[in-house]
Order: sequence, then structure tokens, then C-alpha cells
Amino acid sequence: MNVSELKEAINEVLDERDAFDGRTHSDHHRFVEEWIEERKRKEERYERLRQQVIGWGIITVLTGVGYGSYHLFVEFVKKVTH
Repeated sequence: MNVSELKEAINEVLDERDAFDGRTHSDHHRFVEEWIEERKRKEERYERLRQQVIGWGIITVLTGVGYGSYHLFVEFVKKVTH
């Protein structure tokens, strides 16, 4: 194989690789963009869930405090009226 044939063979391989890499590169960009969007949606969903859990926790605590206060008040009234 002479230098000219070697150059031609190398160029053919590089041309094939460039065509493949261009397509693959484009696919990778699309995949990364979709992955980033998916991560954003998951983070937003997690944040909404976290806020809901905190909200329900606050409601539960306030309900417990209210129930306990009411129960103590009723017991106090019973003791005072007897």
C-alpha cells in the first residue's frame, strides 16, 4: 500500500466516522436536553410534594394542639362546675 492509498483509506474511515459522529452527537444533544427537562420536572414535583407534606404537617400539629386545648378546657369546665 502506497502513501496515496493509505491517505485515501484514512480519509474514507474519517468520513464514515464524521457522518456517524454527527448523527450520534445530535442524538446525544437531544438526549441530554430531554434528560435535563426530566430532571427539572422531577425537582419541581419533589418541591411541590415537600411543600404539601410540610403544609399537612403544620395542619396536623395545629389540629392536635386545638384538640388538646379543647379537651383540657372541657375538663377544666367540668371541674369548676362540680
